[in-house]
Amino acid sequence: MRCFAGFALVAIDDAGVDIESLGDGGRVRLPGDLVVLVTGYEPVAGLADELRAAGLPTTVIGDAATPGRLRDATSSALRAVLDHRCADRPHHLVRRPVFEGELEP
Repeated sequence: MRCFAGFALVAIDDAGVDIESLGDGGRVRLPGDLVVLVTGYEPVAGLADELRAAGLPTTVIGDAATPGRLRDATSSALRAVLDHRCADRPHHLVRRPVFEGELEP
């Protein structure tokens, strides 16, 4: 997993994402099939609705859903991936596809 701070999301498609530096405005294309978007401390209430309206499976987790601990947010992220059946490729730790009920959150 790669993390990028100080960037804004520009576009998401089937092949990955485009992000833009908040500093110099430079754009970067990141290939990938799973994106975790962390938007800071204030939830953006309409973002999940916009993503759903665009036909993207969306689950609100972490402090965007309710204030809590990082461990709880991580567990809810795993449940969201399993609920959306996103785990059709090998999990990086167990090296095989992982589906609902196989890992304890």
